[in-house]
Amino acid sequence: MKRTKTSIPTHAIALFLGLGSCILGDPAWGQGFNPGTVYDNAPWISARAAGMSEAVDPIANGMDAPYYNPAAIGGLHYKQERPAVSQLYFPYLGLAYNRSSQSLNQALRSGGDLNDSSVSNELLQAYDGEHPYARLSLLPAITLYRVFLGYTYDVRAMSTPHETDTDLLDVNYREQSGPVIGTSYASKKRDFYVGISAQYLTRKVTQGSFPLATVNDGESRRKAFRDSQEKYAGVPVHVGALWTGYYKWRPSVSLVARNVASPELQSDDSEAAAHRLKEDLTLGFALSPNIGKWGMLNVVLEGNQLTQKSIPSKDKLRFGTELTFGNAFGAESGFSIRSGYSFAGVSYGLGANLGIFGLQAASFVEDIGADASRVIERRSVINLGINIADY
Repeated sequence: MKRTKTSIPTHAIALFLGLGSCILGDPAWGQGFNPGTVYDNAPWISARAAGMSEAVDPIANGMDAPYYNPAAIGGLHYKQERPAVSQLYFPYLGLAYNRSSQSLNQALRSGGDLNDSSVSNELLQAYDGEHPYARLSLLPAITLYRVFLGYTYDVRAMSTPHETDTDLLDVNYREQSGPVIGTSYASKKRDFYVGISAQYLTRKVTQGSFPLATVNDGESRRKAFRDSQEKYAGVPVHVGALWTGYYKWRPSVSLVARNVASPELQSDDSEAAAHRLKEDLTLGFALSPNIGKWGMLNVVLEGNQLTQKSIPSKDKLRFGTELTFGNAFGAESGFSIRSGYSFAGVSYGLGANLGIFGLQAASFVEDIGADASRVIERRSVINLGINIADY
């Protein structure tokens, strides 16, 4: 069978930061693979969250706030007045990929979808034992005082060998989009914050086991993928609260509920079952002491997915650190060094804001094994933002 070989383009940014992707350990395909990983639950990509193993709820700000803690929309730890428009991103771009999918990522960035031959050729790498994964998100957004408005487009494509049949290929493709709105309230002393965000989310999902011959042939591929596509729509809601003290160590405690009450995304097919999003209740604690006059250290301990009894306790704990330089907080700082730890392993990253341009990059590790299997994969994550409000 004729298949296109993968070409691996050079990603100068990732190489410079030392964040090249690699897969750790034996993939162990026979034990199963779970495409619905925790990091993919976020509606857009955050390299800052990835670099800290997603332990960011008590210090979430900037573009992380609407999802990771809506209480932080409009900023944290600011006693002085801020500009009416603190963020005007056009755009905020996110990329995520693993070792075997740089070319897949390039195909998605070029506007290809699941029916495009270049995308399908990259997914066919799974026939050789790889599991290509790539994700792209695009988010124009504005923060006006403590109100966030945006529109997100997010696409993820991945494939893996079938567990038992070597003539089949498992494909999972998700495309989602919709407007996002959020708002928050801050007390006069800036020691208590509460917020809420919601998105009208439309999602197209194509997943299943397909014969290699079907994926390789354009006409057969389009028909098979079209027939297996499911469309959903719904409104996930996230709420958050944050208490912080202005002591020397600046302690913070956050409580966030994402996908409140496990909302359902309804199918456009009246006979198809709805897709339920799992609620994620997260409790976080952070210390954010100043380091002289030049920076700040953020240290975070977090427990997430607390309402999901099927997840072992050790998998719920995450730890993150962030060293920032400059007088701005968190995501808005001039330069940042980050690291994180979860049961899957160590993640790390860097961030820089230079005028209207912001660049964040991370190497993120996650357990993608299904059921009781343990499959550790390392992925690269990059954000590029143009914040016109800083002009």
